[in-house]
Amino acid sequence: DLIAQISAALEGKAVGDSGGSSGALPEGDFSDPDYVYAVTRPKDWLPMPVPEDDEIYLLNLIPEGTDGVFNAHLAFKGSCTVEIGILSNGVFTVKETFVPVTGEWFTKTICSDGYGNATYNGYKQYLVRIKGNVTRLNLASGNKENYTTGVPYLVEIACGMKTDLKCGSATPSTGCPFLKYVRFTGNGGLSGSTGQTFRGCISLMSVS
Repeated sequence: DLIAQISAALEGKAVGDSGGSSGALPEGDFSDPDYVYAVTRPKDWLPMPVPEDDEIYLLNLIPEGTDGVFNAHLAFKGSCTVEIGILSNGVFTVKETFVPVTGEWFTKTICSDGYGNATYNGYKQYLVRIKGNVTRLNLASGNKENYTTGVPYLVEIACGMKTDLKCGSATPSTGCPFLKYVRFTGNGGLSGSTGQTFRGCISLMSVS
C-alpha cells in the first residue's frame, strides 16, 4: 500500500530514540493525547510555533528534489493572508505572502530546493501560516493523485482559531492521510459540522 509506505518514510526520529520512531517507547498514559504527542513526535521535525487567536500553522514535508502543490480552500470574513515560510532561530520567518479569495481554492507550487531542515530520511520542511477570521478551512484536496506526485505532505496542524476544519474524506488518499498531530491552543477549536473533520486520516495519532 503506497500510503502506508509513504507514511512510514515520513516518520522521523522520536523523542528519546536514536533511530526511527518505531523504536521502543517509554511506559505512560497513551490515552492522553498530550503524552502521545510528547513521546512520539519525531525530533527532527521543525518545532511548531504557538498560534495567536487568529492563526493556524501547518507543517508540511516534501521529498528532496521534487516540486509539489499546496492546496487549501478557505472561507473567511474580512481580510486573510496565507504565508509560506520557515523557522529561523525558533521564529517563523515569512518567505512569501499571498491574499486568497474567500470561497475559492488557494494553490501554490512548492519547490523543495527552496527549503532546508531536511529530516534524516530526506524530506524538506516548511510551514504555512494562515491569518484571519477563517470560518471554514478545507485541506482535503480531493485529488487522489496528490500522494504519488511529490505534493507536500501535511503532517501537523497547530490551530489558535475556532473554525470549520476539514481534513478528511471517505477515501484516505483524497484527504490528509499523513496528518499525525492536531493541537488547538487558546480559543482554538472546531465549529460547524465535524463529520468530515478527520475521516480517513489514517495516520492521526493525537488531537488535543
